[in-house]
Amino acid sequence: MNKSTITKFLNYFKYEQLQTICKESELDFGGRKAELIELIIHSSKEDINVILGKIELEFLQEYCSKYDIPVRKSKVQVQSEIKKKLSSLDSVSKLQKKAKRTKLNKAKIFEE
Repeated sequence: MNKSTITKFLNYFKYEQLQTICKESELDFGGRKAELIELIIHSSKEDINVILGKIELEFLQEYCSKYDIPVRKSKVQVQSEIKKKLSSLDSVSKLQKKAKRTKLNKAKIFEE
């Protein structure tokens, strides 16, 4: 999963929730929201499984309810549903980038 998708996911959470994740991960929890997100991503080596494991179930369920993802009772099931959603967003993002590159390449051909 690309860093951009993970960053968008973490941006959903409130500053205080991100601070809690950092505290529990024994990371520095001062600084701006963007800095906390970078710390979480970097400390997790951009592994969405590690990041999801650090977030409390109630926060994950709240995220699911906001984005029409089935809300489950167990953390493992909730994590699985969120990973599916993020993977589909990641795929769409990759397709959009590819389409943009293709458009640019076609434009260059016509310019020559």
